[in-house]
Amino acid sequence: MPFPDLEHLGPLSVATARSSGHRVVVVIDDCAHMVAQPEPGINGQGLLPIYHAVTSWEDTRAVGFFFMPAEEREVDDILLPRLKAWLDDVSNADCNIYCLVDWHHGTTGIGPYVYACICDVLPTATVGFLSYAGDGFDEIAKRVLIHPKVAAADFFLKSEVQLYPRAKGLEPHLAKWLGRHAHPLDRLWDIAEAEGWFGDRAVVMLHEEAEAFNRRDPYAATLQRSLGFALPAKWFDSARSFTNLHEAVKSLCGMTFAGSASTREPRNVTVGSTYLIAILASYYANTNLSLLSATADWACFAHAKSLVFPNQTPLDAKASARALYDLMYLCFVQRLDDALDPRPPIGATLLHRGAYLEIDLPWRPDEVQTFADRFKGRLASAIPEEGELLAGDGPKCVPAALRLWRKMGIASDGVMPPGSVSIRAGKLLISGARS
Repeated sequence: MPFPDLEHLGPLSVATARSSGHRVVVVIDDCAHMVAQPEPGINGQGLLPIYHAVTSWEDTRAVGFFFMPAEEREVDDILLPRLKAWLDDVSNADCNIYCLVDWHHGTTGIGPYVYACICDVLPTATVGFLSYAGDGFDEIAKRVLIHPKVAAADFFLKSEVQLYPRAKGLEPHLAKWLGRHAHPLDRLWDIAEAEGWFGDRAVVMLHEEAEAFNRRDPYAATLQRSLGFALPAKWFDSARSFTNLHEAVKSLCGMTFAGSASTREPRNVTVGSTYLIAILASYYANTNLSLLSATADWACFAHAKSLVFPNQTPLDAKASARALYDLMYLCFVQRLDDALDPRPPIGATLLHRGAYLEIDLPWRPDEVQTFADRFKGRLASAIPEEGELLAGDGPKCVPAALRLWRKMGIASDGVMPPGSVSIRAGKLLISGARS
């Protein structure tokens, strides 16, 4: 469900809310009202990355920008009652409230008073200072400061909205403070790295398939914990099926993945690991696991280890995998008439012994044509800089496809990928070259 436009709550405060999600973000700043203006000004522009980021997260329920008065009386009589009434209207018992407070109103350091009031009125909220101007910076701010000078013009000019679940323009620790977890692939990579998957110190996720197969029950349980859902038990039953699945996992995470800085035998994303990424994207887009039914087991998919991406540095390998996930996620979550309308993929098929993955997208014929026309139009023009790629209106799966196209051409030993990702007649097609 998309967010409606910002609406005014009195003359100098604006907010937007929807009926889904659990995160409520409150920004209290003397420039709060500028966010909704056509020309926000320098300080208003500094708040825009917060607005763009939190409204792009599917688990955000509401965001409000409230004007911070210069006097304590106005805080007590105007700000707090207005904020409390809005929160009572948009939140429920399951919501997590995050409140960012500016330090100054002009030259008046009213922020610490507002901070104390918020902590008193909203004892379960997470509260921190948004910025400071240098003077009056004491121990309380050092403990709760989120991002110094977040409202600076140069911060805004360097920022841009990135795909779910993270937004450039927000420092990683600010996104974390707002309760936003890392990209689903980053979460998987962090777990695999911490536990040493497929490396010398691995306990469950062992490198050799025969040894790993002997521990297939804890192996399956570890994958379920790390992915957030269970894979079909039949995928682990036979040695042949397990071996092919095992190769796909090793090409996606752990010490064997090209994205690992400590990799022992770098492997990049394959058709098999792409299938796992597609399942993950569908799960996060729609809590839908219909793609699991694409195959009863992996016994026949010896060619699922065909490469989709070329040899790459660890940084590029992770960026490419994220770009592939982001394209799939947006294809599953957004209609091409720009409306957010989560629709799960119709199904998937692994062909040619696993060397080819075909995903049926839930797109109408007119949407397929819309995508083709917009993609060709963007491709015909000069490809913009990375920081500008996701700017502008329209469905984000179009620039996401452009970004993926660029990423797939990055190779450490040459140019262009050994495999391909394409969209034809409403199908997302992935093929790879045999390794």
